[in-house]
Amino acid sequence: MNLLNDIRYALLPECILTVLIILSAIFVIFFRDKNKIIHHISSIGAVIALISFAYIPIFGDNQALWESFASNSFTVLFRIMIITGAIATFQLGQRYIANKSEHTGEFYLLIQIATLGAMLLAGSNDLIMVFVALETLSISCFALTGLLKCDK
Repeated sequence: MNLLNDIRYALLPECILTVLIILSAIFVIFFRDKNKIIHHISSIGAVIALISFAYIPIFGDNQALWESFASNSFTVLFRIMIITGAIATFQLGQRYIANKSEHTGEFYLLIQIATLGAMLLAGSNDLIMVFVALETLSISCFALTGLLKCDK
């Protein structure tokens, strides 16, 4: 298979999340005062990534990235659960992070990166993909743990 078919049949939500992470990073850097915009971009982008699962064939085994990523009904179920948890975190954490910290944009960005790492971990089929996905997930979780540490 070629790369475009891999994206279409296996990695479409992850690619949407990657574009969302880049867009959110640009907004965090240049529009630091507009916290509502970053929240809306994160929420809408995660919903679009959730909707994109409708375009992935659920039944059947699709491989991507030289067979290091697998997409089947089991991995699609877990990836849908992960993105749904991220959407719930965006909605439930909005008021909390707005009252506790001035780094709301970084909060949404780190949640998006952790979501991408967890989704890649759910579909990983190779040891190197497990390592990359686990590191992506863990580094963003470590940064999230210390996000409110200096804000007192």
